[in-house]
Amino acid sequence: MMRLAQHNIRMPTTSSEPPQRLLDNPKGRAFADTGCIGAIDVSFFPCRANVEDHPVYRNRHGYISFNVCAVVDFDGRYIYMLAGWEGSAHDMRVFQDAIGRDLRIPEGKYLLADAGYQPSHRLMTPYRGVRYHLQESARAGLRPVSPEELFNLRHSQFRICVEKTFGRHKNTFKILTQAPQHSVKTHMKVIYATAALLNWISDQGFVGGVLPNEANLDNYAGSGPTVLLPEEWDASEDGPMSVLRRDVGNRMWEKYCNVLEERGLAPLDPEG
Repeated sequence: MMRLAQHNIRMPTTSSEPPQRLLDNPKGRAFADTGCIGAIDVSFFPCRANVEDHPVYRNRHGYISFNVCAVVDFDGRYIYMLAGWEGSAHDMRVFQDAIGRDLRIPEGKYLLADAGYQPSHRLMTPYRGVRYHLQESARAGLRPVSPEELFNLRHSQFRICVEKTFGRHKNTFKILTQAPQHSVKTHMKVIYATAALLNWISDQGFVGGVLPNEANLDNYAGSGPTVLLPEEWDASEDGPMSVLRRDVGNRMWEKYCNVLEERGLAPLDPEG
């Protein structure tokens, strides 16, 4: 099972081309041009833990589970996975452990992450204190009023690929949502194996998303050890990911304003 997972769940390399799905989408082009390769998140999977371990395996929803940390590309396929952390563990703690183990984000690449993470070590998070899910506002005829609001909207639209893949994974393999009858260690192997199978199913065209064929597997061979530089963990406004986020937001805003101008509209006044 683990060999299947190692073969089918692979991170792109530094030299890999930008995701075609982003290149083809004007709303995601700024992400593609600056090295975004996917999104990261953690999801709860029910597990069978010893009674004495229930307090640490009980998640915020009240049931016994462990965390599965995954990176998903914009075609909806897993490119990294770490399963096994207790359900009470915080997302950022799980991510830090993944970095310490084998998560190697290629040089010059980064991932989209939700507000539970820090904008550090190649994670691009949304702006705090700024509206994030703006779909309701769009349906009401409202528009983003600043580069930060527009960035958060685009971030939400593209980061959701990881949530959709988790949902498809659980819906495809119902064993993952039922009360497990085997140990935590065995259940972890089942999750890795079914994740690899989901990638294979995507490759065959049975569900959305694609997996590179055998001829392209060399492009998903990993990037080798990553040296963690102190500045990569800098979450300040002058930190590298915060600066890059500002650049991405400004690119999006410039194109957005150009589109509005072509339609004879003007950006909304943030004070209005």
